[in-house]
Amino acid sequence: MAKWMIWFAAAGFLGAAVFYSPYIGIEGQTQVACPLCPHVTMVGVSNLVKFIRLTVGGGLLNAVSFMLVGWITLTIARKLKKAGN
Repeated sequence: MAKWMIWFAAAGFLGAAVFYSPYIGIEGQTQVACPLCPHVTMVGVSNLVKFIRLTVGGGLLNAVSFMLVGWITLTIARKLKKAGN
């Protein structure tokens, strides 16, 4: 289960990195990449700093939500498997 939780957390941070990629010149942004990330503008900060700050903050929100959904899904699947045996 721990390996799955690490994977879900990594997926959350990857989603945030994709969502905020325009700040570093990569157009990988989609609406579904970071569903919990707010649209935030920062004045007087370099694009690299914006990318790092927003990726860490948004990635943390994504990681927590992905891990929660993954934990619930895996727990239900294990209980159903155990009930079937």
